[in-house]
Amino acid sequence: RAEQATAQAEAPSLGRRLQPRPPPPEPSLAPELAAPQPPGRQAAMAGEAAAPEAWEIILFYKYADLSEGGAKDEVKAALEGAFAEAAKPLCGRILLAEEGVNGNLAAAAGPAMADLVAALLRLPHLGLRREDIKFAAAKDAEAPFPDLRIREVKSLIAGGAELDAIPIAETSQGYLKPKDWLAAAKEKNSVMIDVRNAREVAIGHFEGALDPKTRHFSEFTRWLDRDETRQQLEGKRVLMYCTGGVRCEKASALLRRRGVAASVEHLQGGIHRFQEALGDAEGFWKGKMFVFDRRGAMAPRDFQHGGEGEPSAGAKPDAIAGAPAAAAEAVGRCIGCGATHDVFTPDAVCVVCREPCLVCAACRARLKGEYHCEFHEHLKGCYFANLAAFDAAALAAQRADLAALIDAIHRGRHLRNRRRTLARQIARVD
Repeated sequence: RAEQATAQAEAPSLGRRLQPRPPPPEPSLAPELAAPQPPGRQAAMAGEAAAPEAWEIILFYKYADLSEGGAKDEVKAALEGAFAEAAKPLCGRILLAEEGVNGNLAAAAGPAMADLVAALLRLPHLGLRREDIKFAAAKDAEAPFPDLRIREVKSLIAGGAELDAIPIAETSQGYLKPKDWLAAAKEKNSVMIDVRNAREVAIGHFEGALDPKTRHFSEFTRWLDRDETRQQLEGKRVLMYCTGGVRCEKASALLRRRGVAASVEHLQGGIHRFQEALGDAEGFWKGKMFVFDRRGAMAPRDFQHGGEGEPSAGAKPDAIAGAPAAAAEAVGRCIGCGATHDVFTPDAVCVVCREPCLVCAACRARLKGEYHCEFHEHLKGCYFANLAAFDAAALAAQRADLAALIDAIHRGRHLRNRRRTLARQIARVD
């Protein structure tokens, strides 16, 4: 995980010898989707039944007040009942909070998925509608998620104190359907903001959108409050977008609070709905859409065409009307050589923060696991995973460089996690 994970661990004083700690385990492309499975969490896993001929995946969220009268517990019980009765295999993730629900589920295409959707529409307190559900297809037999789980959380999208505290009443505003959003994006006074994280933006984005260069949604507020950002947004018509819309609900509300922009709107249904309706909009969209499951990404031709702003009735690969047969243009770049590359692989993660990196096959063979993401490129010469490859003189040089970096950032609470990360690497070197 990224550096912020180190904030949850104790950092010994730099003045005494630090104890070495083993490198963290290899994560999947989306670590939050592949945590170890506690006992009792496997009751409805994909492995309980034979893999279907075709998986269908649904994405949905709904903000609703579940804070009173045991409403959240009732929704959880209803979900557990629906999953117990659903046809297997079934897998996915549900985040449940007092502010609503956010989910991704996968089941066999056809009647099994239709029955599951019907059960979701009957969930109490949420008012979930069919148009709130987005459909997609997986092209291979492997389960898109490792298991099925319901996770209770404080916020549907962890964004830090201020974003998490935004009430439901300030969400569900400023929606634009795909065609209207596209027209607005082409206006002279409009500014687009990609609310997703850097690794998502790297493989696909709308041309000309601002990229906040965040690793986590919790970093968005800090980017928004920079003087440079304020200057870019002042007096502008701001148009936000994300994968399915849930992050934009809070991000757009936060910007409205700042009072900097002339207006703040966001793409209803996110990139997913846009590409259902308009594909790549004649090149306005570049690349692929990052997804948080084993598919990794979706190209414009992978979406089910549902018309202007209309929900898809189901998912069929290569089904967009008029979509080209050729693969989407790759916009990602290998961190090693700069060649065009847009496929994340589980073995290619930053040695510092475990952030997924784009690394082509040739560079994976050449770099042998020593990858540094764009946020830690400056550590290429002194921060390595395999210390056994270096002699004593090289290790001493690395230690000196790491110590110098700590000295350069020895003050500032906001730099505490960076100091801890460097200190732990010194401990490994020692």
